[in-house]
Amino acid sequence: MSTIHKMSHQQLLTVLRKTMKLQHELLNKLAKENREDILYHGSTRLMDRIQARKAIDVGGDPSNNQTAVYATDMRNFAISMGLTSKGSDVGHFWSEDETDSEFQSVLYNGDIRHGEYVYLYTLPRFDSNNKDMFVKSSTHHEFYSKPGIKYIEPLKVEKLKVDDYLHLLRKPNKEDLAKRKKYI
Repeated sequence: MSTIHKMSHQQLLTVLRKTMKLQHELLNKLAKENREDILYHGSTRLMDRIQARKAIDVGGDPSNNQTAVYATDMRNFAISMGLTSKGSDVGHFWSEDETDSEFQSVLYNGDIRHGEYVYLYTLPRFDSNNKDMFVKSSTHHEFYSKPGIKYIEPLKVEKLKVDDYLHLLRKPNKEDLAKRKKYI
């Protein structure tokens, strides 16, 4: 009998999650060369182009309250945007070195979209005239499109299973609750 047949369901899930985390780290390393040329946008919806929409940041950051296309240079951060249902209260945290592989979303309130999909869009950062279409937000790894940009057509769309990315999401601990209270 092989080793895999001797493992419990929980052990198999743990191995699968670790394997997926390593896969994401490798993808991020490969994308790092072109990171300046691309950004990511995560959504619960499949779209042929990403429309500029009005956003409301619960933390009150004015740069996150624009009518714009929002994006990030971190793949896992974009994926996390489609893990929970609309209206969920989610915080986003990075490690000290702010690497994508150490990124975590904290679900304060709301539901996980088990059995559904996240659509990960790879967006061009520059237009056909090589002009930057985005402004860096004042918050970590967030960008928003410049005024006048109504939509952006993605370079690529990936359909990802929510349940394969649950390692990016966790329940809040005492420190998370204290940070949330400080900023909201």
